[in-house]
Amino acid sequence: MNLLIHNMKLNAVFMAAALEMTAVASTALRAEPNPLKLTPHHATISVADVDKESQWYASVLGFEKSNSFDSPNSKGCWMVIPGYRVDLIQQKGSSRKDTQIGLLRQGWLHVVFQTPMIEEALKRLQAAGTDVKAFKSSDGHLQRLILHDPEGNEVELHT
Repeated sequence: MNLLIHNMKLNAVFMAAALEMTAVASTALRAEPNPLKLTPHHATISVADVDKESQWYASVLGFEKSNSFDSPNSKGCWMVIPGYRVDLIQQKGSSRKDTQIGLLRQGWLHVVFQTPMIEEALKRLQAAGTDVKAFKSSDGHLQRLILHDPEGNEVELHT
């Protein structure tokens, strides 16, 4: 009987230690937001026509084209704005297989850019003939714009 009580006490000690270690580890993981100091760098889009796409990102959204490349199996470029870039890659043999749109499609749904000029952005995008749709917040202010590049990739502009 004493051995049973001793083992139960020992198990309780181990359980308490394990719980304490879990709590410490959990606190350590939560203690610092963004412990890896991650910041946005770039996104890459596989496209069917890199020339058409790059022209759209430049003329509609104001990106600058840089670092173009062309090889036997792929070609592409970087589309740059201050602090961010979108890489466009046209890979030989690639195709768009999904038939679902919006939330029915798995994978990344859209890329989002923030702008302090949402009203001006709406006017520019309408003038450019895009499929832009405007969404207002519950208090009636224009909050976000959704549009698609020529190949259907969704872009959101947000206040």
